[in-house]
Amino acid sequence: MKAKSIVLLVGLVAILAGPVAAQDTLGDLVAQGGYDWLAGRWVATTDEGQEVTFEQRWVLDRHAIVSEFRMGDLAYHGLIVYVPYREEIIQVGADNQGGAWSGVWRDEYGTAVYRMERKQPDGETQRAEIVHSRIDADTLKATMYPIESSGYRGSEPWATLTYKRQKAGAPQAAAPSAGWTSRMTLGDLMAQYGYDSMIGRWAGRNEQAEGDIDVQYTWALDKNAVLVEAKMGRFEYRGIITLEPSGEEVVQVGADNMGGFWKSAWTESYDGVVNRHEMRRPDGTVQRLEHAYSVVDKDNFRVTEYGVAAGGYRESGSRSVTTFRRRAETPQK
Repeated sequence: MKAKSIVLLVGLVAILAGPVAAQDTLGDLVAQGGYDWLAGRWVATTDEGQEVTFEQRWVLDRHAIVSEFRMGDLAYHGLIVYVPYREEIIQVGADNQGGAWSGVWRDEYGTAVYRMERKQPDGETQRAEIVHSRIDADTLKATMYPIESSGYRGSEPWATLTYKRQKAGAPQAAAPSAGWTSRMTLGDLMAQYGYDSMIGRWAGRNEQAEGDIDVQYTWALDKNAVLVEAKMGRFEYRGIITLEPSGEEVVQVGADNMGGFWKSAWTESYDGVVNRHEMRRPDGTVQRLEHAYSVVDKDNFRVTEYGVAAGGYRESGSRSVTTFRRRAETPQK
């Protein structure tokens, strides 16, 4: 979807994943590898005296980890999931400067290694590996190495930080701001077309759902991203929506508590803006859907769901229509 033609942005994920055979979850793999110690909130200080925070916390019944990082003006939010058919633990995310991040985690002789790539709005791509080593229960060391043009890790590190675990209840610093920027952000697009009213919590119901669908959209990273949480019965989903650094496409990635991994792209159609989802189950099978959106008013919107045929075309008949109503805000005590 080109930035200039966006008319609706935020997507719904509320389709129950089908039953699958028992599979290892991310929680299983982390426990088996002995890396549970990485969970928590960590704080380090650079040689220049700048504070750095790094947090990893479990979500979706230990099917995913939310990862956050803050240093100076840079703030990052990402999601770590296990993709069984690829036998990989991957991480995807975004930052408040328009960067798009992706990477893979692996075990290396008792250390947790994250190989990452960050694409910037100016077209530059940064690649690095971060080696996480456990010193003791409350101390970890993170060493960052460059990735050479050959694809191998450089011999000399860029930097090494020693993190201390922050105790529960310790005050958290306010999220940093990236400051003024001339580039268009996700928030700019939503405001330009009048869809920033989609931010909030919504209740939806359709004739095939058992109970309400609870969906919440939250700004993140100086409005460079929207975080999505959805619940329907026992099903839970978390995702992040971002504008690609090129400014030409809006994408969404996420995971659910049944082991599903979701990727979505926003495009225009003859009947408006649609979000095409691809959900891959732990056994490798794929389900593809399109959701078409229409706004009723500031407190109501409607989502029409279509199947996607093997050839990539939308099926002619809709599967369901769901109407969402804004939930009332809970009064502050």
